[in-house]
Amino acid sequence: MERLTREEFVERFPLVVPAHTVRGVMKDAVVIDRDSAFAGIVEGDLVLRSGAKALGHGIVTGNLTVERGAVLYYDGIVKGTLHVSGAACVSGIFDSLHIDDDASVSIDAEAKINA
Repeated sequence: MERLTREEFVERFPLVVPAHTVRGVMKDAVVIDRDSAFAGIVEGDLVLRSGAKALGHGIVTGNLTVERGAVLYYDGIVKGTLHVSGAACVSGIFDSLHIDDDASVSIDAEAKINA
């Protein structure tokens, strides 16, 4: 795992706000396979596929997975596990965290560790 400051993360993975935007309450699991911005509530899991870049804000009631080759900027709450195989800059609260050895992360968040 490579832990970066927010400034280092932004320099390495520049953020460009994507043209595709999803807002609102999403009742099922969401899979993002292209550059996207999303805001709202995902009532299930959210998966960011390899090659996609996303800017997100809100609540994910399930797990949030960032696949290898994907880049995520996220501010909000993840009620499940945040699993990072790619690159993620995260601010907020999440239930648990799993970061692969070759992932890049910048985390300004509070993790609630399950006993």
